[in-house]
Amino acid sequence: MVAPKFLINIGSEKCCIFVNISMLLLKELDKKPLLYYSVEEALECAKIDCYGIGIIAFSQLLNLFAEKTPEHRHLVAHEFLRKRPSKEMFEETVAAFKSAASEQNARECRRRNDIPAYQQLLVKKWKELVKKLHGLR
Repeated sequence: MVAPKFLINIGSEKCCIFVNISMLLLKELDKKPLLYYSVEEALECAKIDCYGIGIIAFSQLLNLFAEKTPEHRHLVAHEFLRKRPSKEMFEETVAAFKSAASEQNARECRRRNDIPAYQQLLVKKWKELVKKLHGLR
């Protein structure tokens, strides 16, 4: 059975991005709330052709899904800093993050017997996280 995709919006009503929900992403955003807020800033900056902050923000989000060693993640993060920020690089980084989030969702769902119950749990955790994060503002 293929699990339906549940998307969450990271950011605010001003500016957000929709990605697949996963327990890993929820836990990391809970531990690192600045990443949640940086998405809105990154997307706002991209509207005025400033892509550097977005590349850094989304590369950090992308690193959440890296399965390699911490040393490898460190090298990958520095590769982003060696290139001049561009719209193409920003879009590639966002696309890579969305793809990694989707793959993580699929991996988590494959390990579950009751996918609908698991997805309800994810949605519940997401609502709790958003309430907490908006209380921090």
